[in-house]
Amino acid sequence: MARSDGATAWCPAWSSAPFELLIAPDHHQARFSGARTDVTAVAVLLRNGLQALRDAQDDPDYVVPIHSAPAGVDWHVHVWPRLQVPGGFELGTGLGVTTTPPDAAAEVLRSALPETRQTLMELP
Repeated sequence: MARSDGATAWCPAWSSAPFELLIAPDHHQARFSGARTDVTAVAVLLRNGLQALRDAQDDPDYVVPIHSAPAGVDWHVHVWPRLQVPGGFELGTGLGVTTTPPDAAAEVLRSALPETRQTLMELP
């Protein structure tokens, strides 16, 4: 969806929700607590992604967890918008079903980003 100097945001192919976003730093680090250089880049893409989500999907509710894991898994930020009510399959299996293909969601979000927000911007 968007790239900055230090981080990347995309709609993963394995999305469990429509318009799910994943934002990760470009440098490999297992723990968020040890992150130094890429936090600003991730924060800017998070802000821009949430603004695009607001503009493209009428300001939905969302959950934003930061995943920080043991060695071998890099820290990253997820954005899970609440755009649909879980159905029987989701509730029964614990698996998410997305009604919007991730590549289509990425294109919608990308088009909601003004040119000035498609690259890294300084935080106010």
